[in-house]
Amino acid sequence: MLKRTRTLFDSQKMNVQRSRMAMAVFVVTALSLQCHQAAVDPGSTLAAMPDTTPASAVVTSAAALTGSDVDLARRDPLAYIQKCLDHYRRSVHDYVCQFEKQEQIDGKLLAPQVAEVRFRENPYSVDMTFVENVRECKRALYVDGAWTNADGEAMVWAKPGGAILRALVPRIQQPVHGKRARAASRRTIDQFGFERTLEVILKFSEKALAAGELDFAFVGEGTIDGRPTFVFERRLPYNGDEAYYPDRLLVLHIDREWKLPTAVYSYADTQGRDLLGSYVFSDVQLNQGLTRSDFDPDKIDF
Repeated sequence: MLKRTRTLFDSQKMNVQRSRMAMAVFVVTALSLQCHQAAVDPGSTLAAMPDTTPASAVVTSAAALTGSDVDLARRDPLAYIQKCLDHYRRSVHDYVCQFEKQEQIDGKLLAPQVAEVRFRENPYSVDMTFVENVRECKRALYVDGAWTNADGEAMVWAKPGGAILRALVPRIQQPVHGKRARAASRRTIDQFGFERTLEVILKFSEKALAAGELDFAFVGEGTIDGRPTFVFERRLPYNGDEAYYPDRLLVLHIDREWKLPTAVYSYADTQGRDLLGSYVFSDVQLNQGLTRSDFDPDKIDF
């Protein structure tokens, strides 16, 4: 009888272990679909997109503005964007902010997500916690060069979105550039931030300029989070291949004081109705003195 009891106990223990392993596999599969803030929302479609145009972003026309920055922005938008990038590299080391993003995935516009973010420039570090429309991923932590898998792929730490799953599997690692992550999001976590946003804008703008295909203009002044911005519109011959050009129309807000891209709206059409991606930074606090330990998962209760 004792032997049979032990056999039953061992069998039950094995079943529990198998259940936990199955749950872990389920979590990994779920998080791979959205550990970088994206998951398909079957209730959101292109028909639900707001019927607005980029012109509504401008509160003061370019012609009514004056000043040296205005002159450069009007005369040479690319030179002004480069000036903003140079300014960032000289003056910003870290920041905290609220980040709102909305993306179209496989023809469906997802509901906006809001995250609280801590960012450090050197080494490149992102700690992103979702506070609205949390899906499979509640929190993501990435530090450049810190974690790799057996194949040498960069990895990101992720916490499951559901409380029950977090209790079973508090955190897991996922490939930053995994196939499922790329299929679920237009941007991965290592593309986040002011500097990399400006770099991408310059990259494709310079490519279009060299090909004689660039239409980039300063259109006036707007506001983001109550702060004045310069507003630019860029048009490219986008054909759906984002590796060649990422969008047809880009509406860009640069904070006048900080010279930072606090809002970027990407559209598949010239009129600005077919939204591909919206990325907005608010409650920005620069140079908070963040250190390496602020991105150590064992020290920040990740």
